[in-house]
Amino acid sequence: MLNKEVITQTRNATIGNLVGNAGITYWIKNELPGIPSEGQQGYIADFLFTGFMLPAILAIIFLFWFRRRAVRGEFVDDVIPNRFSLSWLPQGPWSAIGIIGCLGLVVVALPLGIYLLVAGAGPLSPLAFSMVKGFGCAIATVIFVPIAVYHGVTIANTTQLKSETTDAEV
Repeated sequence: MLNKEVITQTRNATIGNLVGNAGITYWIKNELPGIPSEGQQGYIADFLFTGFMLPAILAIIFLFWFRRRAVRGEFVDDVIPNRFSLSWLPQGPWSAIGIIGCLGLVVVALPLGIYLLVAGAGPLSPLAFSMVKGFGCAIATVIFVPIAVYHGVTIANTTQLKSETTDAEV
């Protein structure tokens, strides 16, 4: 059940972030003749900000939501796939959220910004900027929603095991 839920939530969040971020960005920027690459209003600064904030917000939503569901016993018999061994993330949810935000910056925003700079992309049209931002947000969602979900369930299971061990010792 957990794996199907991860696929469903990732798909829905990806579509929502692709359409939502591209649409909102176009709505806000469509009056501009072009979006420069650098400066306060440039797309590099926008990608860096979004690259941190979007994964952090996704982690807040999905980590706490699935941790709560796991505590309620919804995923008792589900096994987290080995490819999602998240022992490198801290057990504290807020620390994990900060790390996920930083990973979004490094994994999605920096490569996208560097690629655009190296490719010589100067100012982008509002439509081009909106499309690039929408697809960048979709990529971040595909990467970080499963991590947040599985880590939320892992935190809940670890906390429950610690409390059961403590109760057994008393």
